Amino acid sequence: MANIEIGDMVKIHRSGPVPYTHWGICVGDDEMVHLSPNNSENELDSLSLCLDPDMQVVPKRQRISGVAHNCSYSADNYLDGELAPRSKADIAEFALSYVKGDRNWKYNLVLRNCEKFAIWCRYRVDNCIGRQAETGITVGVIGGALLVAGVGALIGHSVNKSKENKEKESPY
Repeated sequence: MANIEIGDMVKIHRSGPVPYTHWGICVGDDEMVHLSPNNSENELDSLSLCLDPDMQVVPKRQRISGVAHNCSYSADNYLDGELAPRSKADIAEFALSYVKGDRNWKYNLVLRNCEKFAIWCRYRVDNCIGRQAETGITVGVIGGALLVAGVGALIGHSVNKSKENKEKESPY
């Protein structure tokens, strides 16, 4: 576990057909608290959360190397320049309190995801959107704009074809 210390935000780089990052908080030697579906051993099943918005996730304490499943991972406290982190002990204790208590985290792919959980534990701020949400919103806006442009082009093409056909049929 190179250069990851207690209280660090742990970023796991997932590859595959849909690359994404998974986040947690380091709470000890090769251990992290992270979000995972209530009925699963790991967050890899969390992609099903996109399809089931009512699925509950729970904070779990697990080995970082086990959660990473051979993917690369690192500490990424990218908000330290903007926000003041809590003490390392406080961050770890706070993250562990979610595991010890009977708390479920109501998951939302954009607003209450695993990165947001790590930000909440490290900084205790709720007004930071996080990189995952920024990416999701950007992709959604671009995708929506492309869809609107495509529909507009299709309608325009249909209108032009209709006009052309009427002109061909007209005896004048």
